[in-house]
Amino acid sequence: MATSKAPTGKNSTVRLELAPYQPPSIPALLPDIEDGRSNQLPFNATFTPLRVEFSRWAFSDPSEEDPEGLELFMEPVFDAADGKAAIKTPVASKQWTAYIPDDDLFVEIPTRYLLDGRHKLYYEVTLFNGDVTPSGDLLFSIDRTPPSLGEEPLLRFNPPVPNDELTDAYLQNNDQQLVGALPPLRDDEVPPGFEGETLPYLGAAVGDVVQWYWSQNPAGKDLVGRLDLKKAHLGKPLQLVFPADFIRQSSSGMHFPRYEVHDYAGTAVQRSMSVALNFKGTPVTARTPPTVKEASGNAFASSLKPVDAANGATVVIPADAVVEGAVTTVYWGEPGTAHAYQTDTPVSPGAREYHIPKAYIAPHMGKVVEVHYQVGVIGEKPSQIHRTSVSWLTGLPYVQSDSIDNGLLNLEKLGTAATFTLGSWTHMATSQFVSAWIEGTDRSDVNRTLTLPIANEMKVPAETGPITLGTLAKAELQKLAHRYQFRIHVQVTFDDKTSWLKFPSVDATLVDTAS
Repeated sequence: MATSKAPTGKNSTVRLELAPYQPPSIPALLPDIEDGRSNQLPFNATFTPLRVEFSRWAFSDPSEEDPEGLELFMEPVFDAADGKAAIKTPVASKQWTAYIPDDDLFVEIPTRYLLDGRHKLYYEVTLFNGDVTPSGDLLFSIDRTPPSLGEEPLLRFNPPVPNDELTDAYLQNNDQQLVGALPPLRDDEVPPGFEGETLPYLGAAVGDVVQWYWSQNPAGKDLVGRLDLKKAHLGKPLQLVFPADFIRQSSSGMHFPRYEVHDYAGTAVQRSMSVALNFKGTPVTARTPPTVKEASGNAFASSLKPVDAANGATVVIPADAVVEGAVTTVYWGEPGTAHAYQTDTPVSPGAREYHIPKAYIAPHMGKVVEVHYQVGVIGEKPSQIHRTSVSWLTGLPYVQSDSIDNGLLNLEKLGTAATFTLGSWTHMATSQFVSAWIEGTDRSDVNRTLTLPIANEMKVPAETGPITLGTLAKAELQKLAHRYQFRIHVQVTFDDKTSWLKFPSVDATLVDTAS
């Protein structure tokens, strides 16, 4: 354990023990997902120097005569069976000769170090008196290798389509659907260690997205469905369903079903080859799909950033869907499901735009919303579906406490309790819930982690911040080890506790001194 002079002057002979600092953090990391690999770096973050941040350390006092410095190290993490030795590599450093401002508590890793694999990241701080204190480790993953769909990535239909001609009879005899399976990899395509396993494609992992299309040209983007891979999808064939209703909405003639794989890291999209099928069924006349004004994409699919829909979204129907004397209803999400919304009131009489309130945007983050409309004319079919993928929020606030000063929470200066607050975020609403807790080191056993709850699934009390998350009594904080850093965690759910979004964590050091 490193030691440092007490903060009473550089010439003091009194020394204080300092525990290892909290691990560094990488703002660019993707959100962790259930059963997925933690701390995944997005592919696009490997092309520019990678920003790594760290918390202010205690008793900092750099000067021209006695500077302070930080050195960041990176090690590859190997499986024990690999028999490889990790190499400690310094990848970035920084030195200060005066008070360190908050916006300078970072370094950048050059791109030449951002290689595929699992990595361990940590730093060492050299204080003004020459003592060196290490940090804990951050394990993170870099994936720059796209999945491989195999040599012949063609959907295989079950049952097969006779003569590649899809008919009404086929659909009626097969539960009103066409089922396409991803082809299994050939034996020579299966990597060592995976023999005998069923791989939907090489590199398949939790968090990957499979999308499939039914179009009138081989490169068409008429999206049929999207599957976010879970743990249960791995190790068995993937089957993609083309509903008969969707097929019948298209015209007769040649169509080219295909699929795409988007891995969680965001490497290059992998596209299958297109199968040529001649649809000889009876088409159902359906109006073209609506679009979402704030989203980017095409007629059938788009992506929506929540910040672009801070006041809600706008669904736009085609001009021919405005029928005099008829009421057109717009549907956001599948009717009857959680957080779905419908309206038959345009933003102004006779207009083609329909407002979706902001309360129905955030619950769909990380998901795909199906959007369609229905013209109120006898015999009219629902429109074709537009699928909007809603991304996660960014620019989230940090938890704060008046009891934390310059990275220190001083028990000697604390009253009876410490209060923790959180600022505003886009789409903040009283339908959401927030949890917050401290994770630190147990004073009675420094080898054990201690968790102190601040808020447990607390209903968000207002639509603007700051809000009070809760308080921790001084007696509770005294359970944390002195001179050790602790970390404050916050997470919020936007969909009735089905999923949680992590907000930025904050580190501080617990001390108990009158100086």
